[in-house]
Parts: sequence; structure tokens; C-alpha cells
Amino acid sequence: MAIDVTCIKCHTRFQVSEKFAGKSGPCPKCKATIKIPELKEQVVIHAPEVSGPTTVTGQPVFKPITRTEVRLTPPQIAIIVGSVLVVLIVACSFARLWAGICCHLGRLLACFSVLQ
Repeated sequence: MAIDVTCIKCHTRFQVSEKFAGKSGPCPKCKATIKIPELKEQVVIHAPEVSGPTTVTGQPVFKPITRTEVRLTPPQIAIIVGSVLVVLIVACSFARLWAGICCHLGRLLACFSVLQ
């Protein structure tokens, strides 16, 4: 089993054979003297435990959703832009129509108030 070593000077990571455990030697990159840790000093990281529902065999039931990138084609982009423009034109037309109706209603109300 190899021992993971990190050089203190150049921060290069590499592995050495366990027969060098507890000894000193040069870094293969910068040649600085480094001490190889003992096997008992080596930190071992375990995989996280699976939480949540599992099958009879112990496999997780929920798998991560893989994301697929959506690429729009030029015709799709043209349709989207055209639709947005149509909606804006229709909205502006209704705004002008509504402003005209309000203006006429205001004139009618002014006429009725003058008549009374």
C-alpha cells in the first residue's frame, strides 16, 4: 500500500512505497528533504455513509439527476424573439387603445359636468 506525501516546500503530492515509512528523503520535484509519515500517522479518509432509502442489496434508491444542456437552434431563437416582439406590439396597441378610451371617457364626464 502506498503512502501519500505532500512536500512542505513546493506542495507537490506524490506516493511512496510503505517501505520508506518514517524515513526522510528528497522531494522528486524541488529536492527539499521531507519526512515520510509512519503508517499509523497516515490519515485515511473513508467514503461517506449512504443515508436515505436503500434497496435489498444496499444500493441507494434515489439516483442523482443528470443535467443535460439544452442547445437552441437558430429557428427556435427566431421563434422566441418573434413571439416576444408580437406580445410587446399587442401590449402597446392595447395601451394606446385603453388611453384613447380613458381620454374619451374623461371628455364625456367633463361634458356632463358642464351640462349640470
